[in-house]
Amino acid sequence: METRNNTLEIDVVNLWPNRMIGDAGLPEEQRFTRSNVAMPRDARLLDSGLLGPVSLQQSRKEAK
Repeated sequence: METRNNTLEIDVVNLWPNRMIGDAGLPEEQRFTRSNVAMPRDARLLDSGLLGPVSLQQSRKEAK
């Protein structure tokens, strides 16, 4: 069996309301977002991104 070097990249993103809630607690010059919608800094964050543990499983695919 031939071995290969593989690279796995995972990009995890957040929801826009969560970013805005995080920014609400920052001074305006440190915020990442700009919007005409005001989010209260104590608003509940929404589930987003990787939730729970991640596992990788190897599988073998037979050549045809």
